[in-house]
Amino acid sequence: MEIVLNVDSSGGPTTVLVRAPGRVNIIGEHTDYNGGLALPTITQSYLTMRLSTLPPDEDCWKIFAEDRECLVNYCPADGYDGEEDWMGFFTSAYHYIDRNKLAFRSVSIHFHSDIPPGAGMSSSSALTCALAAGLNALFGWGKDSTQLVHMASQVEHGYGVQGGLLDQMAIFFGKTGQAMRIDFSDLSFGYVPIGVAGYSWVLWDSLERRSLVQTPFNQRRREVDAVLHQLGKDHWQAVSEQQIDALDTLSPATRERCRYIIRENERVDAMVAALADNDIPGVGQILYASHEGLRTRYEVSSPALDRVVDHLKRLPQCAGARMMGGGFGGMVISLIETRALPQIVDSFRRIPEYNRASGSFYHIVV
Repeated sequence: MEIVLNVDSSGGPTTVLVRAPGRVNIIGEHTDYNGGLALPTITQSYLTMRLSTLPPDEDCWKIFAEDRECLVNYCPADGYDGEEDWMGFFTSAYHYIDRNKLAFRSVSIHFHSDIPPGAGMSSSSALTCALAAGLNALFGWGKDSTQLVHMASQVEHGYGVQGGLLDQMAIFFGKTGQAMRIDFSDLSFGYVPIGVAGYSWVLWDSLERRSLVQTPFNQRRREVDAVLHQLGKDHWQAVSEQQIDALDTLSPATRERCRYIIRENERVDAMVAALADNDIPGVGQILYASHEGLRTRYEVSSPALDRVVDHLKRLPQCAGARMMGGGFGGMVISLIETRALPQIVDSFRRIPEYNRASGSFYHIVV
């Protein structure tokens, strides 16, 4: 996260420029809101936002989405009933500001992004993190980065996505070329190098888009939260599979969701060890095991995501792959031989959906 504050000494508007990266998750999916472990890193794609104060007598925000060439005059007193779905994050931010009685006046906001929307790379979180950081700098609220992580998360919750803190933590604290091993039971973290000689971490677009607000994402959280409450535990690292097996009131589907969380937490530390040992087959096995758990146990994959993973699994130049993000569409992350990238791209072009696709359908992370 990069923040530049420009104060106009002549009395003109104060301006803040913020660059928020997209997020990639190596392993540890749907574990953040369960108090578990995860291993995210950041991308080379960014959302850039410029915020400026407006004259004190202005009652409306002026918000310009450069990618869509769309200008919205948002007057909080009147609410917003337009068709731009991304405006939900700005209205939620206003309600957070009002509810917490933070110093504020109307602002002009311009933003653009090269993070693919709806692709599981946290384009929405980049927006809310940039907005939280920009407003904090603009109005001198004095919030530190951890407080801004929580603010950005609450803004997203206000729009309806009941996610955890993985995206926001990665965006505020992430480093290029390294992953963060985050323990979401206490938000402690350390950095793990993820570079593998001769290999690249590559994202593949499933070409399926989704909004987590419109998927069973929140339902999954309610299911596992109810089990945690039943067990009287604060987070899933304190739960064993034996304790899950002892609960005879669980449905088969809910039992499988719980097993997935416990095993995915184990896979995070297994991945850290495999990367440290340069154990490429081990890394691959962990990725495939994660995808299988997300597909059959947590049930957040989709036919399009499975199609990409199955295709990569048939290629010997791919060490491993799995769906990434909230699921129901978006991206697949893989570890592939760098020299084989052109060959693998060509293999995708022979799939009808990708032969017809316009633009790039893959992103190199490291």
